Amino acid sequence: SVANNLAQDARYLAELSRTEFQLFGNPVIVSNLLNRVRIDPAFRVMFLNENGEVLFSSDPDDTSSLGQVLQTDGLTQAQLGEQVIQTNYSIFRLNNVLVDVFSPVLTAQDEVIGVVRVSYRSESLFQFFARLRNLITWVLIIGLFVGTLLGSMLGLNIGNPIRRVTDAIYGLAQGVREEELPEEGPDEIQDLSRAVNHLVSRLDELEESRRHLLANLVHELGRPLGALRSGIHALQRGAGQDPDM
Repeated sequence: SVANNLAQDARYLAELSRTEFQLFGNPVIVSNLLNRVRIDPAFRVMFLNENGEVLFSSDPDDTSSLGQVLQTDGLTQAQLGEQVIQTNYSIFRLNNVLVDVFSPVLTAQDEVIGVVRVSYRSESLFQFFARLRNLITWVLIIGLFVGTLLGSMLGLNIGNPIRRVTDAIYGLAQGVREEELPEEGPDEIQDLSRAVNHLVSRLDELEESRRHLLANLVHELGRPLGALRSGIHALQRGAGQDPDM
């Protein structure tokens, strides 16, 4: 993205340089031009003639290079009329430059009369990365906090119903009948609570049926067994020797 923006700025400067050919070698006009273009201070703008000699640089550190032939990759292609974009992603950077753009200055007859070089220094890019890193750090911290909060809420929302279901099952195993479980929480927990409630209801029905069966057995067997018991008692007391009995 930075390289594409630099390429647009370089083409703009090259076009202005072509229409204002006299700016080459005149730092005052170049400074006025840069003020009009309002290029980011993080960029370094350099003007070279067709032979590669440095005519102007916006970087004060390049003062000693004025009038000297620049020795760098990409310049030869630019002198042939081709725009060159170079990016360096390696940690072993030279001259503290990450992005370099060379744009030829062409006349109406497509003759190269100079080269505009626009560079983006790693120091400025590192400042941007530092701001971005701080932003990402805060986003991660807030994300972790919100995630922890939501995770805790979700854990409580799931844990409490599961704990109630577990206690209800242990209570059934010990013969303790508890109240009907509330069917709340996620769908799976609701299905589990519903199943436990159905189990408790079914067990209550079976227990009630067992009590009715036992009562019917006592009722049906009690009367004849009572009569048999009375007869046995009478026989034990000598009723067997009484002709009437």
